[in-house]
Amino acid sequence: MSSQPVIVIGAGVIGLTVANKLLQSTCYDVTVVAEHIPGTIFSASMRSPKWASPWAGAHWRAWSSNEDKPLQQMEIQTYNEMLDLAVNEPESGISTATGIDLYENLTENPWYSTMLPPGVSHGIQYTTLVINVPKYLLYLKTKFTDAGGKITFKDASSAKQFYVVHCYGHAGYGYQSSLAFAKRVCELVDEAA
Repeated sequence: MSSQPVIVIGAGVIGLTVANKLLQSTCYDVTVVAEHIPGTIFSASMRSPKWASPWAGAHWRAWSSNEDKPLQQMEIQTYNEMLDLAVNEPESGISTATGIDLYENLTENPWYSTMLPPGVSHGIQYTTLVINVPKYLLYLKTKFTDAGGKITFKDASSAKQFYVVHCYGHAGYGYQSSLAFAKRVCELVDEAA
């Protein structure tokens, strides 16, 4: 069976994460089409104000409410996968740090307080993940190309005969990235196939 061609538009954190997840499934021949492609930290592309990812500061933080169980599961999956990278692949640019949340008026413990040491009541101290985004971009790009993925700089209008996954972030006004988001995109591509 031949692989289905898929084009991912955008070589930022979301685009390269989705591209890697699609490529890992072995069902797709994945090409990333982007105006900005990760290079050395000093390359013009990495310094462009039109590209959100290299300028981002990033750390893991739960955002779901206590009632939003599906989003909690996505956050847990993202946390666990990124923690694995921090521990086993330090070249990824992901590391651990202590996070502390302090509340003046805490009406209920956040759902993730169950991940914390016993006895914490009015402040939350936890292990968070800190991402050196320029380094992470290079890691994602290398992982993708080493696995046979292709990255090209060209006009995306040639993508009409492929599935297209939109992953560009509009220079800082884009979407939150997560590995669980990338997994969901892969599921949607599978459903469309």
